[in-house]
Amino acid sequence: MRHADTACWGEAERALWQRLQAHPFERGDGSLDFLAKLARQQGWSRELARAAVEEYRRFCFLAARAGHAVTPSEEVDQVWHLHLTCTRDYWEVFCPRVLGFALHHEGSDGRVDTRQRHRQDYAHTLASYQRWFGAAPETLWPTSVRRFGSAASWRWVDSRRYWLLPRPRRPDWRRWTAGLVALAVAPMALALPLNPLDWSGPQFLLLYATLLLLALGGAWVWRRQLGDNGRKGDASGLGAVEIAYLAGGVPRALDAGVAELMAGGALRWEGERAVRGEQPAPPGLLGDIHTLVVNSQGYAGLQTAARRAGWPLQALQRTLERRGLLLDPDAERRARLLPTLLPLGVALLGVAKLVVGVARAKPIGGLLLLVIVTLFAAWRFAAGRVARSRAGERALAQLRQRHAHATRAPREQDLALAVALAGTAALAGTAYAAYHDVRSPASGSGGSSSDSSSGCSSDSGGSCSSGCGGCGGGD
Repeated sequence: MRHADTACWGEAERALWQRLQAHPFERGDGSLDFLAKLARQQGWSRELARAAVEEYRRFCFLAARAGHAVTPSEEVDQVWHLHLTCTRDYWEVFCPRVLGFALHHEGSDGRVDTRQRHRQDYAHTLASYQRWFGAAPETLWPTSVRRFGSAASWRWVDSRRYWLLPRPRRPDWRRWTAGLVALAVAPMALALPLNPLDWSGPQFLLLYATLLLLALGGAWVWRRQLGDNGRKGDASGLGAVEIAYLAGGVPRALDAGVAELMAGGALRWEGERAVRGEQPAPPGLLGDIHTLVVNSQGYAGLQTAARRAGWPLQALQRTLERRGLLLDPDAERRARLLPTLLPLGVALLGVAKLVVGVARAKPIGGLLLLVIVTLFAAWRFAAGRVARSRAGERALAQLRQRHAHATRAPREQDLALAVALAGTAALAGTAYAAYHDVRSPASGSGGSSSDSSSGCSSDSGGSCSSGCGGCGGGD
């Protein structure tokens, strides 16, 4: 497997990982197959159960080598629960011979401060996971909001009394659309006049709708090509506010600055407004943000004050342009306007057919509606700002991959970066959720109170005080 470059894999770590990989959970000799039992008990496919067991191995490695309390995801915890019931294997083989210490699991006391500590342990676990193994798969290591807000969704169900139906998957609309268009157009195209303006109403409407879909797809591809400035997309050395500006412009940069100030103790958010914290504001850009936030009347006033003050974030725009991560004004204008030629061409064909329909006293209501939709789509293409270059898109994708642990479960020092990459939703459930509630009231109405599940944590003392805690030990 590929290990993260920042981890120091010594002989002890390699030996531990080899023992973990060698420990059997899937047997073909007719004895108890742990994997099959896990899949049956959880209602998982065998592939998902195998992936969860692999993540359980990594969690146990972190419990031994991370050097801090570790907390599993809900899925990994289910593997751990089942393994604990295999008492001979767990206590007589796995712990003493594979791990080298007793990895205990105890219940949670349900207190608010305990749940908050579990959140922090989970954040540290994802950070250590990334250090040792690279980015954790989000399907089995979700965000802390999902991890600690899902207690009500877990139930033991007797399948003899109840039917369990999986949620339907979203259909592949591209294949369905292409197939339906081909089935509808192909038979008619063989018997139609060469001039589409002479086609009947239903036939022309089908042609127009097909061309509109192709034009919109082509405009999207063309826009992406115009955004390619030939740069590689280097985001090294960017701070949280700069990354936020790259990801979401001025509003996101404001949010990241506020998060960094709150994490540093220079700012607190009470009710609808911010107040000065106990620590002094740092100099430079963060100091400017601090002054702007404290002097503004709530979040709405903050946006207005930022616009009126000619805020120095404009310098970030020029910096990111020089690095090739944002498009310069001319390139941005081309990327916005040129692709609109494709839907406008389709609209022109529709207008021509409208003229013919009026001249021949034919009904034109359906086509008129489609032409209006086309013009609206062209306007949206022209009005939608194209800020990032392809290099900027690649850089942002790399940053999100590199800091996946921070966006899912931010530690205290990760808050500004998490907000920069994922927005203020990263603050939900943390001590700074009040800003998210003001920033996004619709989504923040329950964000700080959804911490209802039992947490999991560990320490190096060999026992745990949480619902699903791992006990880091090590040498």
